[in-house]
Amino acid sequence: MQGSAPREAWHLSSPLMRRAIYALKVALTVVLTLFVAFMFNLDHTYWALMTVPLIVRPEAGTMVWRSTARLAGTFAGGLAGCALALSFAQSPVQAIGGLALFLLLVGYLTRMQSGIDAYGYATGGFTALVITISAATDPTLAWPLTLARLTETMIPIFCGFVVMLVVFPRSVTDNAGRSLQAARGVLLGFTGDVLKADHAPPSAPEREVMVAIGAAHTDLRSLVYERSRKGWRRPGMADVAHAMDRLTVAVTALRFAQEDAPGAAASPVRAELLTLVEALAAAQTAAERVALGQRADRLTVLPEGPQPIPKGRLAAPGDVVARCLALVALRLRELAWAEALLADPEGTAPQIPARPARRPSIRRYRDHVAALQNGARPAIMLILMSIAWLGTGWSAGSSIVTIVPALTLLLPTIVPRAVRVKAGQALTLGLTAGLVIGLALMMALNHVEGFVALALLLGAAVFVIFFLAGELQLLPLAIGSMIMISVGLQFSNTPNFDPLTLFNAAAGLFLLPPCFIAALTILFPEDRGWLRSHLRRGTTRLMTRAATARSDSHDDGLDEMIDMFTDYGPGLSTDLPQDAALIRRARGALVASLCCHDLRRQEASMPAGIARHGPALRAAAWAAVRGRGVPDAPFASLAAALGPVPDDATRRYAEIAELLRSIISRHILSPNPKEGP
Repeated sequence: MQGSAPREAWHLSSPLMRRAIYALKVALTVVLTLFVAFMFNLDHTYWALMTVPLIVRPEAGTMVWRSTARLAGTFAGGLAGCALALSFAQSPVQAIGGLALFLLLVGYLTRMQSGIDAYGYATGGFTALVITISAATDPTLAWPLTLARLTETMIPIFCGFVVMLVVFPRSVTDNAGRSLQAARGVLLGFTGDVLKADHAPPSAPEREVMVAIGAAHTDLRSLVYERSRKGWRRPGMADVAHAMDRLTVAVTALRFAQEDAPGAAASPVRAELLTLVEALAAAQTAAERVALGQRADRLTVLPEGPQPIPKGRLAAPGDVVARCLALVALRLRELAWAEALLADPEGTAPQIPARPARRPSIRRYRDHVAALQNGARPAIMLILMSIAWLGTGWSAGSSIVTIVPALTLLLPTIVPRAVRVKAGQALTLGLTAGLVIGLALMMALNHVEGFVALALLLGAAVFVIFFLAGELQLLPLAIGSMIMISVGLQFSNTPNFDPLTLFNAAAGLFLLPPCFIAALTILFPEDRGWLRSHLRRGTTRLMTRAATARSDSHDDGLDEMIDMFTDYGPGLSTDLPQDAALIRRARGALVASLCCHDLRRQEASMPAGIARHGPALRAAAWAAVRGRGVPDAPFASLAAALGPVPDDATRRYAEIAELLRSIISRHILSPNPKEGP
């Protein structure tokens, strides 16, 4: 028993072994890239080496996606760099101005994308920087530099593909499956907690749920690059992810509904749903999930005999809770059946109604203000660094002018917002480690000859770097080390390692982290105030669209609202009243938009005397979210039109309208809400 722990630690599926395999792949890719670069006698081998840590990822699909984005961005950026260099030949000021405008555009487009697509746009900006500044004094170099850049980007991509396909190939399908499983566990735990509680706390566990589901959607998008893989499961996995999205919104609606009905906790339907959630969490087979879906299907039918409607309401609070419980049951049925089809697509298909093929969500809320700020940040850094470079005549300034804006544009597409400043600090540690390793390599390489010795020494150094710092949160440390080693040693077929070159490179490179941190913390800092402002604006904008839209489609708006919530919400704290109120407002808008959609969808089947109130109800939501009062007249008008004994369809319409009225009347949608219960 005592000897089992080390063996388990180095099992192929263990985290330690996965990290070692990833480090080995990076090291082999670096060595193979260097070998090919030497074979073609390329001049800028450090470009190829610096590309490796940015594209090589543990999963094949993720790497292909990142490599494709890198290649496309390099090609587009190269063409733009050529155009800028030729247009503003011998005019550095105009070239810098044109380049700043291009960075503004690229940064804007980067913020409009999700996942690794954003990295592709950022790569285009980086490449344009390199080409334009390198060819500023001699525009005839622009096209050769573009070809060299493309060549030395394709080499590490090709070498990375070879290594990923040969050395312990790992599919992103497994990673996506783990992401889905993790999101499923968080969601079912959240659902169970809400079903157990009579009055859920005002904190926002939806944030953690949505972040987990969003990570799964991103991993699922990588599956498109493994289309030829046998048993390709992307549509089924995407269906599960979307079912989890819808269940999250349904449970959030239940949370708001039960705030108005504290006595509605003890109901047979709630108890049955709680049992069903616990059983679904433990289900292992497709047959079990089919049976659980059938159980949930029976709970979607509301009991007969609605409660008496209190004065001033459209429906009794208990009936609204019952309606939300039925919605939760419906979403649980969808999730159970989607998981059953994923587990056994052939055997369970006859028992489950046909379901349309789904694609992973792009999940991008298009915040134009944030996008402009994202583009302005590297553009301003370019102008400031260029002033210092041109004003002082610093010989090494061109490298800093190139790398600082590029880092400001690139790193946010790789590192989450919460740790970006720490990423700058980690970059400093990485540069320091790279300087030490570079000196050690330089001394060792001066005593050996041949590519084999170089490959062994460099490969061992890269393996150690990525074994110790290969996790995503430590990736800036590894990138910093690789930048220092690549630029400082500048490997070539005729090696001439010079300590002075290394120290000169270090003198400039150590300016990168403070400049990057300054850009994040001074130029449009994404602090708590920034998050509050953008969450408030985004909630208003998306809720306005939901209230005024003419289309019956709700999926696109739901995706954008969830993306906005997961983008800005996690940086706020529910312990602070102002933050908690804004998070609650976003949650309220998520449910209110669903109410607006359902009201619009049902109006076609409503009597004319009922349906004509729909636009006024949605206008009330629009007025509330815009801060133009809390109008109750449309709801009172609908209550007068309902009659003493509404039919089932009208009753359903009234219950949805009552949930919307409740959210509006409690000022949850107000632009400056107060923390609610």
